[in-house]
Amino acid sequence: MRSKTTVKGNILYSNGHGNGYASGNGGADVTGYEDTWANNVSYQNNAYGFVDQGAVLTSHTGDKTFDNGLSGVFHDGIECTGCLSPKWVGIQGWDTSALPIETTVARFDSATYGGYMCDIISIGTINAFVDNGTNDITNCESSGTAVAGAER
Repeated sequence: MRSKTTVKGNILYSNGHGNGYASGNGGADVTGYEDTWANNVSYQNNAYGFVDQGAVLTSHTGDKTFDNGLSGVFHDGIECTGCLSPKWVGIQGWDTSALPIETTVARFDSATYGGYMCDIISIGTINAFVDNGTNDITNCESSGTAVAGAER
């Protein structure tokens, strides 16, 4: 809940075991303003790898998320819930479990507005990104060209 905070180069591991299915995220940005997340790794957490809730102008660059959602309920690697103008670039995600429980690398929920995603990379069988938000996503290649099927 701070503003203009930088969270860089951290390992966020094994949070929330034994708690309810929705608790135990690797990292969370709750009502932050212009926070910057870069090159963090989040894995084997009970719920999401990263979750931004009500964050404004928060960015994630180069973060990695894998094997989260250990509560048994399907979770995304990173999700924005009720955010305004998030910017996510170069996020990677995967799931090595037999039945993937981290099912999507990156997701904007239906209450997220003005967001931007670029170079969201899924390794293996999980989805790269889902936009439930309002006409706010571009998933582009390194050249900045939109990937086929990306919503603009």
